[in-house]
Amino acid sequence: MSGAGKEQNSYIACLTNRDFLLFYSGQYISFIGDRLAQLAFIAVLMGTIAAGEAATGASSKVTLLMLVSMTPYLFMFPISGFLIDRFRRRNVMIVCTCLQGIITIGAAEILRAQGFQGVSHAVIYISILLIYTNSAVFNPAKYALIPEIVETKHLLAANALNTSTATISTLIGTFLGGMLIESLYQRTGSETSGIVWSLYLDTLTFFIPGLLLLFVKGDRKGPKERDIAGPSVWAQLAEGFHYIWTHWVVLRLMGLVGIIWFIAGFFNAALNQLTIDQMGAGIQTYSIVYGTIGLGMFSGAILTGLTCRRIRPRKVLAWALLTTAILLLATRITLQIQGVRLVALFVTAGAAGGVIVTLDTLYQRIIPNGVRGRIFSINFLVSTSSLIAGMGAQLLIDTQQVGRRLSEALPAVFAEESVYFELLSLVAFAGFFTVLALSRAPISHRLKRQSSEKASH
Repeated sequence: MSGAGKEQNSYIACLTNRDFLLFYSGQYISFIGDRLAQLAFIAVLMGTIAAGEAATGASSKVTLLMLVSMTPYLFMFPISGFLIDRFRRRNVMIVCTCLQGIITIGAAEILRAQGFQGVSHAVIYISILLIYTNSAVFNPAKYALIPEIVETKHLLAANALNTSTATISTLIGTFLGGMLIESLYQRTGSETSGIVWSLYLDTLTFFIPGLLLLFVKGDRKGPKERDIAGPSVWAQLAEGFHYIWTHWVVLRLMGLVGIIWFIAGFFNAALNQLTIDQMGAGIQTYSIVYGTIGLGMFSGAILTGLTCRRIRPRKVLAWALLTTAILLLATRITLQIQGVRLVALFVTAGAAGGVIVTLDTLYQRIIPNGVRGRIFSINFLVSTSSLIAGMGAQLLIDTQQVGRRLSEALPAVFAEESVYFELLSLVAFAGFFTVLALSRAPISHRLKRQSSEKASH
């Protein structure tokens, strides 16, 4: 009972922390806008708003959109780590979010001028590429900023709340975006109207968080702890890789991050295909599916923050991966009942939310402030590469019709509609056994020992 009370106090401490509240509120607004824009771009690639009318190969185009949104993390990570550790992190975030607003309003104007059916898909992909190039700097800066404005003892709660911004805003923004686009389409008969207004709203949701960040003051102590003059970008990046290589816990956590995000990428690509191509979903049904994922991740993140403070991190990660593996293996059954489908999706997303919070907290507890920006940039590189690899793997085996061949050769084991999820369960089981093999000692004990070793030196 006392543990729960202490964790509740951590939530209260975070939400009564002026700087964190400004940051947190801005993140909610920004992520809701992101979902509005994402749905708008997806509708254009699907070629329709109505259900059952998606263009041929629409799911592959949507998956490609996700891949394009991730690629900036690959080529921006050396620059982002350098900028985050050299300049005030709050200011880096403000510049990024303002640039995203300018790019989004430009995309809206092009869509308004050329129309829903007339606009080139290249405009969509280029807009996403530019928006997420800024995100590739903004997101590592965000994770590096949190320990500067929140006390160490409240980091688990702060990370749970931070994860909730992405997840609950996925729920709100996805449902809101789906309803807005559908409503304006029904009222005006114009598919362009709903799309353009979603992008206009998204523009506002970039500028408002930037304004809120201007009032964050508590991070001023951060740059004093960092080497502002510092060596070159590549020298600092090499220092970040050297830190990871020479720290047992961080190196193995990076490997686990790779497995988890491969699962996420493969899962998203398979879910796109199932929802758009096989189920013939329109933008409203698509928004319900991804809204359920948002609600599940939010619930998992908050539950982890409330209950897992005294549980070994290794156990949290292991149980989350085992739950995911079992649910993926059972997809053949859960797909048969509509209500059960959403429940299974909700629980799977909840497990993912718990894993993200646990990993972020572990990183922030053990990484010194002076290299934190570089480590989080490398972490984003690993997660993004794995996410892209997962999506690419699903597209590749689908192109080779591996799923159909397996379901025909082993019908008792694989079903055509669920074969990709069943295959993915094997990766999730591998992740579960990887966590068990990390060490016989709990990760939390390793962290304490590593911290004491650093103090002695």
